[in-house]
Amino acid sequence: MSYIDCFNHSYAGNFAGLPVYHPLQDIDPEGKDEFSATTKNLVLGGGSGEHPGMIVKDLDYCVWKYLECLADIANKECYEIKFYTDYLDALPNQQFNEEGVYGNLHFAHWGLERISRFTQEVEKEFEDSVKYFTNKDNFKNTSTEEKIHIMLGEFIFFSAKELISDNLREYIDNNIHLLEESKIDLSAPFAAVKVLPKGYPGYSGRCLIIDDQGNEKVQWGLRYDEEYSIDRILNDPNRMDRSRKLRM
Repeated sequence: MSYIDCFNHSYAGNFAGLPVYHPLQDIDPEGKDEFSATTKNLVLGGGSGEHPGMIVKDLDYCVWKYLECLADIANKECYEIKFYTDYLDALPNQQFNEEGVYGNLHFAHWGLERISRFTQEVEKEFEDSVKYFTNKDNFKNTSTEEKIHIMLGEFIFFSAKELISDNLREYIDNNIHLLEESKIDLSAPFAAVKVLPKGYPGYSGRCLIIDDQGNEKVQWGLRYDEEYSIDRILNDPNRMDRSRKLRM
């Protein structure tokens, strides 16, 4: 059992050899344990008992890096395209600077060897797609951190839109046509988060249920795409100490 198994969460898939989790409650907000995370984050690796955790903090940033990547694929410049400039001009407090890719990923207790292995997996995953791009030279200076953001951003955009902030999601919904007008294809070239088809046995992910005797208990195997099915009141982080470890 890993550290994240002490808290309610869902399992989203695997990325670069690591499981991807979505917390259903705040984890260690005071920063006294292995790592802290919220329901607005994704966590790669479950911590002790599994693999040290990596917390992806600003998921909007991942989505935006993916959307910018689409311009590079089409050999276009973002600063010349209305879809990108209008958003950044209208919301200057949410501008995503290039340095942000380094601070947006928190590697909790990772050693250099683990970072090196993970980097190799990320680079291979990215290259397996980019090698087919007509304009692949546009990505020769892309950092590993950017590649992580791009590939996770693609997953969030297509499969986890609920994790995008209301402001960005509304902007995308109202203005995505501007990309098409600029001849930028809304493609999904990476598909880097691997998800088992429904029906396979699941062991990762947990939530609270009420059993036949009316008792509160933990149920294992919760997938991210099944979060809609859980008892929202029972699993509401606000009904309990948001960081406490729930009994098995």
